[in-house]
Amino acid sequence: MTTKNLDEAVAVNLVYDDKLKKVFPKWVRWNNRLYPVTKVGLHHTYKQGEVLYHVFSVITKTLFMRLVLNTKNLNWKLEQIADGI
Repeated sequence: MTTKNLDEAVAVNLVYDDKLKKVFPKWVRWNNRLYPVTKVGLHHTYKQGEVLYHVFSVITKTLFMRLVLNTKNLNWKLEQIADGI
C-alpha cells in the first residue's frame, strides 16, 4: 500500500440522512475524476483557533482518502490518499 500526504482542494458531495441524523460524503471529485464513496470510516472534529474542522476517512473502489472540511469557509481539502485497498 502506498500512502501520500496531500493538501489539495477537492469537491465533495455531503449528504444528510434525516433518519440516521448523520452526514456523510457520497462522492469526491479530484483531478477531474469522480470517486463514489463506498464506505465512510472514522469521522472526527478538531478546532484550530476559532475554526472547526471535520475530518472524514472514506474508501472508494480504488483509494482510501482523508477529507477535511473547514467550517469557516466551507472548503474541502484532500489530506491523504492510499492505494492498494
